[in-house]
Amino acid sequence: MQTHEPTATATKLGEERVVRNGNQVDVYMTCIRSKFMPEQFEVHEGDEVRLHLTNVETVRDMTHGVAIPNHGINIAVDPGQTAEATFKAGPAGTYWYYCTWFCSALHLEMRGRMLVKAAGAELNDNPGALSREAKMQSTTRKQSESVYE
Repeated sequence: MQTHEPTATATKLGEERVVRNGNQVDVYMTCIRSKFMPEQFEVHEGDEVRLHLTNVETVRDMTHGVAIPNHGINIAVDPGQTAEATFKAGPAGTYWYYCTWFCSALHLEMRGRMLVKAAGAELNDNPGALSREAKMQSTTRKQSESVYE
């Protein structure tokens, strides 16, 4: 089995975060079979969002993608690589993002939400946060279960 090492600028598992600078928001996200982390993030309508998606898979052919309908985002990222996309957050509402590359039996569960709130509304930068250990246990359990489906 061939593996791939992450680039020096890659977001590491457990180091996902949202960084705000006025109306500019950087979302450092990772993906691994069946999961985006964070699974949810919040921005204000009109914010300039820069999404940094790192694929933390180690198997070379496990490409993932992310699409955010209504925002023109559809990117792919190979294992160990980071892809970026910049867009302006639309009107207040819930926007689902999802993986665009079939990756496992749990592929359809690989999705998350971008919550766009009205300008000035309070934002939660840590919705549903899990510890690194909890993330690894969840991912390992799901991967093990998919072997038996």
